[in-house]
Amino acid sequence: MRRVFLILSLLAVVALGGAVGTWQWLKADYQVDGPLVVPATVIIHKGANTIEIATRLRQAGVISDTKLFGWGLRIFADAKPLRAGEYVFRPAMSLAQVIAHLQTGKTVIRKVTIAEGLSNLEITELLANTRGLHGLLGALPAEGQLLPETYHFSYGDSRTGLVIRMRQAMTRLLTEAWPNRGGDLPLKTPAEALVLASIVEKETGVASERRRVAGVFINRLRIGMRLQSDPTVIFGITKGREPLGRSITKSDLRTETAYNTYVIKGLPPGPITNPGRAAILAVLNPADTKELYFVATGSGGHAFARTLREHNRNVAQWRKIERARKKAN
Repeated sequence: MRRVFLILSLLAVVALGGAVGTWQWLKADYQVDGPLVVPATVIIHKGANTIEIATRLRQAGVISDTKLFGWGLRIFADAKPLRAGEYVFRPAMSLAQVIAHLQTGKTVIRKVTIAEGLSNLEITELLANTRGLHGLLGALPAEGQLLPETYHFSYGDSRTGLVIRMRQAMTRLLTEAWPNRGGDLPLKTPAEALVLASIVEKETGVASERRRVAGVFINRLRIGMRLQSDPTVIFGITKGREPLGRSITKSDLRTETAYNTYVIKGLPPGPITNPGRAAILAVLNPADTKELYFVATGSGGHAFARTLREHNRNVAQWRKIERARKKAN
């Protein structure tokens, strides 16, 4: 009824003004190419009324007449609401196309990448500095509960909402991957797999090594040998709240914490970082190996060994490389 009233009102204006072609002129102007020369991005805020939206579009050069925008919306456009969000407008879009675009809700899709092995503290800082996300970020779930991936979002989405999606993604991955784990693993639950995956994530950034590193730790768990992982020592000291900022000392290795796997047997009580998909799958399907040791080679990877004697040779080689580097510096 309101649309009919507006049309009748316009017709009355046309009749009173004696302008027979006003209706045709109005519709033609509604469909003619707009003034925009280059693509423009415009943010329409929630709660904005028609006048505010039209003004914003005119300021951005998308339209040239705010009154014609209002008339076109009321008379010619589909009876659908204009939706808030971030939109990209193509050059020369007509009023009809602009309004239809705002009614579709096809907003700009942004993305944020959470890298594998980021701590909760690092994720908090990353999300706090991600433009387009809104709202304060409360306390995160326990360490290790957020799945590192690239997440897409729209302008105005909440930081809390994105964290919920990250946690749901981790839960979904563990639920799907756990039934497909290899046989005879010394891991009783998906939670234990997550803990070990977090250690593997911190031990190597080389994709081809993940299953092999996982295999070493699985072998150690099977025979009751301590994991002796340096990253667990660091987490026991810092709890993930800050970088250690120095090298690990012999005293650190002997200091008893719930996470120090040089002191405790088996797995620590929780993850030490947020492991990625590849680390989790590596733990659930580790390499079939007899190796019990590995040490850095100095070139980004690790040297693996079955026996302590062989491992000691690899350690000696690594220390030689370290001494040469210190001398060069």
